[in-house]
Amino acid sequence: MGTTLQSTLSAIIDKIVQLEESQSRLQRQYAELVRRNEALQLENKDLTQALNQSRLEVEYLRVSYRLAGDADSLIETRRKISSIIRRIDKAIALATDDPSL
Repeated sequence: MGTTLQSTLSAIIDKIVQLEESQSRLQRQYAELVRRNEALQLENKDLTQALNQSRLEVEYLRVSYRLAGDADSLIETRRKISSIIRRIDKAIALATDDPSL
């Protein structure tokens, strides 16, 4: 009976060691997956911003081409649109910086 008890305890200890190794491996994998997830989220954020910027540029070009008939008027139209955008940005900045709000 002593041998059976000893072998059972030995088997339990071996299983505990295996479980500890498995847990350590899983914790390392989890940490790596968390790191990769954070990196992918940052990349996704950057790509989303780039996509939005590209969409704005496409829309800007569409409007420019619609308003301008030839290359010279296209350049002038782009300048006017840029000027209007700058004025709007300044107005928004003034409105958001107004301490009376």
